[in-house]
Amino acid sequence: MILLLGGTGEARQLSHLIREDPALRALPLLVSQKTGLARPGLRVGGFGGIAGLVDWCQQHGVRILVDATHPFSRPMQAHAQAAAEALALPYLRLERQDWQLPEALRYRSFASERAMSAALSKLPPQRLAATLGAKALSWLARLSQHEIWVRVIDPETMPALPPHIHLVKGRGPFREAEEAAWLAAIAPDLLLSKRSGGKATAAKVSVAAQRGLPVWLLERPACTAPPSQCYRSALALVEALKDHI
Repeated sequence: MILLLGGTGEARQLSHLIREDPALRALPLLVSQKTGLARPGLRVGGFGGIAGLVDWCQQHGVRILVDATHPFSRPMQAHAQAAAEALALPYLRLERQDWQLPEALRYRSFASERAMSAALSKLPPQRLAATLGAKALSWLARLSQHEIWVRVIDPETMPALPPHIHLVKGRGPFREAEEAAWLAAIAPDLLLSKRSGGKATAAKVSVAAQRGLPVWLLERPACTAPPSQCYRSALALVEALKDHI
C-alpha cells in the first residue's frame, strides 16, 4: 500500500495521477488527512505521533510513504520522515512551489508568528486582512487596537472571539476577481498572509500588488527532507514512485 499524507490541493492532484497511472494501479493507495469526511480510499484523523504512525503503517502493510502535507505542517512532515526511517520505507515529499512575488509588491517578511505579532503590536490602529489560518486567532485576538478580518474555512466552528476580530468564510482556490472583491469590501491597510506558495492562494498577492496594498508574509519553515526525497511537481514524484514498486 501507498500511504499518501494529504489535506492539500497538491495531494488531491497527486492521488488522481497515482490512481490513473497503469504502472501504479496494482498497488493500493490510501490518502490520509486530518479533517473531512472519511470515504473509501480516504482516511480522516491523526495517528498519535511517530509511534502511532509506525504502528498504523505496520498494521496496514504500508510499503511507501508519500508526504504532500501543507508546507507549514512541518511537525507532520517530521513524523512521517521518522516513521519511514524506523520502518525502512521509501519516503517521498511533494514540496509546493514558492510564489514568484510581483516586483511591485510591497512586502515585509517574518520568520515567526511571534515576530509578526510583536511588530503589529507597535503599529497604530489599522484595518487588517488576515489569511493566516484559524490557529493565528489566539494571538490576533490580543491585538485589540486593530480591526482584523480573518479568513477561515469554518467560521461556525470557531470559539467566541473579541469584537475586533471579524471572521470571513472562504476556501481556496481563489480567483483574482474574488480576492479583489474581498479586499475592496474590507479596504485594509495591511494584508497578513503565510507564504504558502502554490496556485490556489497566489491571487491575493497579485491583487495586493495591483492595489498597492502592503503585505506582511510569514515565511514557511524550512523543508527537512533531503533533496533526493523532495519533488517540486506531482508528475516528477509519480515517476519516482515507479522506482519503488
